[in-house]
Amino acid sequence: MASALEHFVNNVTSLSSQGNYGEVVKYVSKSTEVLAKNVAHLDTVLATLQPQSHSLGVMAVLCVRLQNTTHTDANIDTLHATVAEFISVCAEEQIKYAPDM
Repeated sequence: MASALEHFVNNVTSLSSQGNYGEVVKYVSKSTEVLAKNVAHLDTVLATLQPQSHSLGVMAVLCVRLQNTTHTDANIDTLHATVAEFISVCAEEQIKYAPDM
């Protein structure tokens, strides 16, 4: 994983574990460009973050990942399964902090 993505994962996990969901939203909003530049590595980020604990970070990664997906994407079935799992297990108390996302 690229160092910018490692930084993203570390910040999301740290802020989430502290319950600073408002700060997570601010951070992930500022990180969209970094995520988009590293789209090839976002599946690794998704595998690293836990949807139940890091819902805001996972949601941000999924948004960028979905925006950069083509119908010929070899991992499309896995991505759809990841989205379905996220919807079923995400933490509502975190998601409510990002109604625009």
